[in-house]
This record gives sequence, structure tokens and C-alpha cells, in this order.
Amino acid sequence: MTEPLRDNSAFSASVVRLQNRLAFFQRGRQAILDYISTHIVLRWIYFVILFYIFWYRVIAYASHFVIAYMYAVYALNSVIRFLTPLDFQDLCAAHEAAHGGTILPSSEGNRTEITLEKMRHPDTVYEFRPFLRDMNEFTFWLCLVRATYVALFCMLFDALDVPVFWPLLVVYFVGLFALTMREQLENMIKYKYVPFNIGKRTYGSITRQAR
Repeated sequence: MTEPLRDNSAFSASVVRLQNRLAFFQRGRQAILDYISTHIVLRWIYFVILFYIFWYRVIAYASHFVIAYMYAVYALNSVIRFLTPLDFQDLCAAHEAAHGGTILPSSEGNRTEITLEKMRHPDTVYEFRPFLRDMNEFTFWLCLVRATYVALFCMLFDALDVPVFWPLLVVYFVGLFALTMREQLENMIKYKYVPFNIGKRTYGSITRQAR
């Protein structure tokens, strides 16, 4: 009876040690992500380097075109999510119910009611509402970096180098890109939203300085 108990104790101790190591690794990973989250320029420079390395290997070795196509499609999907508003379906429903109007970004009031006289009034403040994305900038960057890691790892295996006529994949991707971006632009025009913020602005402070 003692041998099974010892085996169970040893197994439990091994599981606990493994869990502790995984927790330590997770805390270290999260600390790194928290640290680099504020260094936007450096993060994107790092991604550009990875991006260049991947496509250089694809072009230089003329291999793994299917991996490259899948990587490009995933990157395109991430870009679309980055440019799409949060809860886009709800915004579309609200737009259709209101029969028009601006969704995001907008002021706190109806844009047709904003006049120069109202803007000059000291008690009137029109606040800029930021564009809320379906995928924020950091998550967008992290997804692209992870996808690049996976794509570079897949290029290490010759079994994943599926023979294919690569110009056909290029045509497929160009067509997919054109159709997707056309739909995205049509949605931006129809629902009157701009997927970029230029700071947080209030008109009330300008009015008070003028007076």
C-alpha cells in the first residue's frame, strides 16, 4: 500500500512544480507585455523587422507559398477588425432605426445643431467621442506578431511547402483584398465613421480662451 501512495505523492509534487513553473512563465510574459504596451513605435519597428524576414525568406527561397497566402489572409482579417467599430452590428441596427445620422465619431449633440453661436457660448462644450475598435492597437500588433512567429516556424518544415502555382494565389489575394476593402469603405461612407482618432478635443476651452 505504501508504494502506490508514494507514487501518487511524487506525481502530485511533479504536477505542483509544473503548475508553479507555468505560473512563473505566465507572470513573466505578462510583465513583458505590460512593459512594451506603451512603446508603440518600438513595437511596430519590431513587427516590421519580422515581417521583412518572413517575406524575404518566401521570395528568396521561393517556397511555402501556401503558408504565405494564409498569413496574408489572416493579416487582412486583422486589419479589417482593427478598422471596424466595436459592436458594429449594434451600430448598424441603431443607424437603420434612426434612418441616418453619424455613428462614430460624433459630438455629444446632433452635428446639424452645432452652430458658431452655440460654440462661442461659455456653457456649451462639444466633446469628441473616440472611435472604439473591435480590436485595439495592442491586440492588433500582438496578433500580427504571433502570426508571423507561426509562419516563420512553419517555414522550417519542408512538408508544409505544398506545390502550388503562386501567381494564382496572388490573384486570389488581390481580389479578396479589393472586395474586402471596398466593403469596408462602403460601410464607412454609409455609417459615417472614421477609424482614426486625432486626439481628444473639446471646443469649450477654445471658446473661453477667445473671450
